[in-house]
Amino acid sequence: MLKRPRDERVTTEDEFLRVLSVAQSAAAKVDGLLTERDGYILVLMAVCPTVKGEVLEIGSFQGLSTVLLATALGFTNDPRLQACDPWAAAEVHGATNPTNDETFRIFRESLARTGVSDRVTIHRKLSSELAVGWDHPLRLLWIDGDHSVTGATEDFQNFSPHVVPGGIVAFHDVLHLHPGPSQVFATRVLLSDEWGACGICGSIGWAQKARDRSEVLRNRERKLRLLRRLMSLVDCTAIGRRVTGWHKLRYKFRRSLVPRSAPRYSTFSSLVGYRAAG
Repeated sequence: MLKRPRDERVTTEDEFLRVLSVAQSAAAKVDGLLTERDGYILVLMAVCPTVKGEVLEIGSFQGLSTVLLATALGFTNDPRLQACDPWAAAEVHGATNPTNDETFRIFRESLARTGVSDRVTIHRKLSSELAVGWDHPLRLLWIDGDHSVTGATEDFQNFSPHVVPGGIVAFHDVLHLHPGPSQVFATRVLLSDEWGACGICGSIGWAQKARDRSEVLRNRERKLRLLRRLMSLVDCTAIGRRVTGWHKLRYKFRRSLVPRSAPRYSTFSSLVGYRAAG
């Protein structure tokens, strides 16, 4: 296993690829719904701490993204991860119903099997409950909880104010048939002058909170190009529209036009100013 002194950071392409390999090997032991590109960008964001702050995961399920993030964070100066999930049955997610002990057991076993239990602080509650009194600055906010428009909006509203300028927010499933992540990412992030550098990798949309106005202006065309592509998908699922038949084929075609390839470590670190971070 690759090990680094605590006072050093991942600073080269080769180092990142070695950490990615370690994280992918750990993730192979866990069931979940992330693609290879999804895992790639999660690890990349984890090992590029542009600012100081916590890493918060909203929505953990059986622990796949938890293991990826916690493993990658082991190669940074701050290896802890905050993980929030009520472990409620999918059909009642976001409601105050009995939690699913079996899924929670699998989650805990996933952490133990991959050796990251001591790096994860577990919050077994609704994200809205965690938000009450939350005052920790965030350098990475990973939103993969309630995928409804209301749920995704509430998660973003509750926690994005805690993202430090230079920090990153990321949404899962912005390119899938879930209205919440795509709509919130498009309208509350890409259309906002609070966020600068951005991208989509796999099905994960991410953006960096701007440190100053110049970062917003420098990334304006990037944001608008991505917004135009994404809004065509938002239109397909807006206001409860069912995507079937011809509409589904049109959705898939429009999705194929959205740039979502994995950025090289050097490209991403330059885009978010990682090398300039203290």
